[in-house]
Amino acid sequence: MKVLKGIGKGIKRTVRKALDGRRLLHRRIEYLALHCSDSGFGDEFTIDKWHKARGWRGCGYHKVFCNGYRHSLSRYCAEVDGLVEPGRDVNMRGAHVRGHNANSIGWCLIGGRDLQGHSVFDKWLTESQERSLFAELDRWFDLLPELKVVGHNHFNPNKGCPMLDMQALIRRYRKHRIVNHLTDLNDWHLDFYELPKIAKEA
Repeated sequence: MKVLKGIGKGIKRTVRKALDGRRLLHRRIEYLALHCSDSGFGDEFTIDKWHKARGWRGCGYHKVFCNGYRHSLSRYCAEVDGLVEPGRDVNMRGAHVRGHNANSIGWCLIGGRDLQGHSVFDKWLTESQERSLFAELDRWFDLLPELKVVGHNHFNPNKGCPMLDMQALIRRYRKHRIVNHLTDLNDWHLDFYELPKIAKEA
């Protein structure tokens, strides 16, 4: 590969990995939409049941990030906190952002409410969930550097989902990349909260 001449072996491996990964994608992905489950508990199996009850084919998300509580009455399990469970195949259109499922993937973070059902803004994301989220973002930015990461309410500002302070989240992600000596990304990739709203298609 002529484009790889003159660069280090580590970079060559990263480039080859990214190229191989792109070949596995059979659809154009422009957005990665973050969601919350609007619950204090859950996992992919639970969301699959919820979505089937709505008449869907199953879990509408491509990944689910657990918070340690699989069921409403279950005890906290550290092994489940931060666990990333697969949902729909990435090449299968999701069911998570009306009008934008064709060119996006959707990740759901379990949370948004406490176990008593009270809505909670921002403080519900666990440290383990955030570590797993950042690790998955790193992998996807290696694969698709131009991926735009947005919250669900980017497409519909009338929604509270993902119930996160996105500006604070992205500041922590920037720090994560610096601390781990990862390449910086263009500002427009990370300042997703400043992207224009696209409410008309929501």
